[in-house]
Amino acid sequence: MSVAIPGSIDDVNAQWLAQATGFDIKTADIGIIGVGVGVASAVYRAKLTGNNCPASVIVKMPALDEAAVFTSTILRMYIREVRFFKTLIRFIRRCCLLCSPKDGKRSSANSNSRPEC
Repeated sequence: MSVAIPGSIDDVNAQWLAQATGFDIKTADIGIIGVGVGVASAVYRAKLTGNNCPASVIVKMPALDEAAVFTSTILRMYIREVRFFKTLIRFIRRCCLLCSPKDGKRSSANSNSRPEC
């Protein structure tokens, strides 16, 4: 799946999030979080409604300060962060395969003893 990278948070909406995630998202209420915490990124929470979609997701965009964007680009922080998340998702998928019962169903007896995937 190829989705255009948004130029700003104004380009991120329910339709874009649905295309990017594959979830059936009807609405997205997007607000900035963590103001002044991150150096390399502006971080937003998108509160979602739809069918079988999470209640919210985090959206990371380049920093709002141009000097921070320049520094992050020179230090290849954005590229390294993408590499980290690609590695993380492979680990999570492997973990979920290990913790899921073979029949794909969870009984109440084992739902507390295994992490939710």
